[in-house]
Amino acid sequence: MARSTKLFVVSGLLALAAATTLHLLLALGWDQAWAALVHITLFGWISGLIFAINYHTMPVFAARDFPWPRLIWLHWAVFSGGITVAALGLLTSWRWLTLLGLGLELASSLLFMLNTLSLFLRGVPRGARMPAPPAQRAVDRLATTATKAAGLCLPLALAVLLAQRLGWLGAQWWLAAEHLTTLGWVLLMIVGVACHVLPRWTGVALRGATWLRWQLRTHLAALLLMVLALGLGWSALFAVGGVLMAVALTLFGWLIWPPLRQRDPLRLADLSVRCVLAAFAFLALGIGLGVTFAFNRATGALLRPLHAEANLWGFVSLFIYGMAYHMLPRFMGRRLPWPALAAAQSWLAIGGVALALYGWCAWAYAWPGSRVTLVAGCALQTLAAALFALIAARTLRPAHVAIALSALAPRRS
Repeated sequence: MARSTKLFVVSGLLALAAATTLHLLLALGWDQAWAALVHITLFGWISGLIFAINYHTMPVFAARDFPWPRLIWLHWAVFSGGITVAALGLLTSWRWLTLLGLGLELASSLLFMLNTLSLFLRGVPRGARMPAPPAQRAVDRLATTATKAAGLCLPLALAVLLAQRLGWLGAQWWLAAEHLTTLGWVLLMIVGVACHVLPRWTGVALRGATWLRWQLRTHLAALLLMVLALGLGWSALFAVGGVLMAVALTLFGWLIWPPLRQRDPLRLADLSVRCVLAAFAFLALGIGLGVTFAFNRATGALLRPLHAEANLWGFVSLFIYGMAYHMLPRFMGRRLPWPALAAAQSWLAIGGVALALYGWCAWAYAWPGSRVTLVAGCALQTLAAALFALIAARTLRPAHVAIALSALAPRRS
């Protein structure tokens, strides 16, 4: 893995640390953390890992090297600066700082598109492509369509956020842009990358290109309906889009189930399967809540934190944990360190989300013990995030982490 790619992982992990800290502060009652928390989670933690995975896997699938590696370093610098400045602006309510950060993030997304185009148009050949059976080549073409659509959603979402902060669009478009990011940039990228990677690194084919074709059609139609409905305030249209999105994500789960169900040593480990299955369970809750909100705005306003918890921490973060535990060791050509600790981390993350979900629900309806449960759930997720960062760092740079841990260990007399 290239050093610039590792830096995206590091930035993503730092954003994860910041997001879990804000998550805990929000649970403790600091309501001003909400906007920065959602932004850092979507555009820092999740996006940082997506950039890293793409920069590592695209040259493998394209059998080409990036022609201008310095542009990747520039992308990392603009990305890291943008998320930092935007988060500070949202935390301090300083409008111009937020605008500057969003502008840098928009520039970062355009640099990602430029690097991707340069790879396929001017990339330096480096040998044969990774072999794939004919059925997988058809899946690859559709998966590439998914990742291209995802890449377009990111700058579009950031442009909408920037326009809203400039006063050119109404306040409801901020929420529309966040959904465009989550359902477009994040979920479409997950669909595309999973369909490229899972069959190759498990040895088990997906259910086929026809299923993926219908999944993408349904997903894109649902995305368009939901974003427009949120921006224009059309609840009925959002409900239709929510139902379609539930169908699309059910199709995605059905599509990738054959590789996930394999349990022998050459397939996905139980650890990864546990995280992915839990992620889909939380996603079902998140999508169900979203459809309910379309019919009942009051419930939506009350349970919005529950919806965000289920989608961002329940689905996306757990899915990233599961896939990272499978992919990072293979990227680096070494075993996953501390498998028992990784298993404990997965249970802490799952349990933390479950506790936080109950805590948000209890807080909304004034049930006893809501604050304690909510803080406990967020604290467990903070601990899980710290353990994941430690395991990921040990996988990427084992010598450096070993030296750091030995320095921290008590010296024997």
